[in-house]
Amino acid sequence: MSHTDPAQPATQRPSSTAAATPGPPAARLVSPATVAAALGVALLLFQGWIYIRWIAAGDARLIPTGDYTISPGRSAVAWAVQGFIALAAVLIVWKVIRDSRRARAVTLNAALVVGFVCSGWQNPIFNYDRLTLLTSQHMWSLQSWGPYIPGWDSPHPEYQAQNIFSLSFFGMTTVIVWPWLQGWITARVVDRRPHWGWGRFLAATIAAGLCADTVLGVTWMQTGAFARISADGPLTLFPGHWYGVSLPYVLCVVVGLATPTVAMQHHARKHNAIPLIFRGSERFGPRGQNTLKLLAGIGWANLTVFAYIAGCALIGTLVAAPMPSDVPSYLWPLQRA
Repeated sequence: MSHTDPAQPATQRPSSTAAATPGPPAARLVSPATVAAALGVALLLFQGWIYIRWIAAGDARLIPTGDYTISPGRSAVAWAVQGFIALAAVLIVWKVIRDSRRARAVTLNAALVVGFVCSGWQNPIFNYDRLTLLTSQHMWSLQSWGPYIPGWDSPHPEYQAQNIFSLSFFGMTTVIVWPWLQGWITARVVDRRPHWGWGRFLAATIAAGLCADTVLGVTWMQTGAFARISADGPLTLFPGHWYGVSLPYVLCVVVGLATPTVAMQHHARKHNAIPLIFRGSERFGPRGQNTLKLLAGIGWANLTVFAYIAGCALIGTLVAAPMPSDVPSYLWPLQRA
């Protein structure tokens, strides 16, 4: 997939980093880049505190197998999915490192990939006070660190898997695919219509995202990697089943996770400008710029991931649908207990 990363204006590549002239200290302290970077630092410290407590308590351990049943076909799919995600993660990391080396600076894509990886600590928030998301225990998984998130109160944390190669850690590297795909589809529509304002752009990109994520969501769900057990509602595909796809959840992905990044990239590309979260980084030297960009990417990615997860958690609270009766035991062993 071809994707343009407008990390810097085209007229400034690749020499803008080396040519940056630091401004007065006061002028450098407050900018979109420094604000996003400060948020990134705060969230890195916060998740570090969560992980340290989780590890110190001895809960950072693999979830044991054997408390569920799974068919050979499903088992093969589960391992194939993990292998595919691992390969995709390697290719994505290779791409963003290559692009950054060519630009001689941290690109927006590179900062976002790092940011999404550093957003995986939020996954237990899906089940903050009730169960809304179940993940496969047949995949290589660690016990949840949810109990170490302030206020987290979800039933049976010992059964809440955090998949290393699916929805956490390596899997978070692939989250960048969602804004990439939505942005690619949107660009095919709006680039031929330069007179469109923000209203039409947002309508087009949200529609593109809904189409893309519905297809991705249905496909991803069929792998058995996870299930949204409170997905029932008036706008649900396959209601009453563990593989149901709730369109309000899809809307959370599109509006909360992907659209802010797609809009930022669109504005930067259209005006040949520095992306919003990088603005102000040019006042620093080359090393300071790259550090600031990475931290800003962490802050921005955490915001978009939180918007998505919080929206899903809110929908789960409002819908409060019962767990489907056909939930496989590899997603939730208590169903077969």
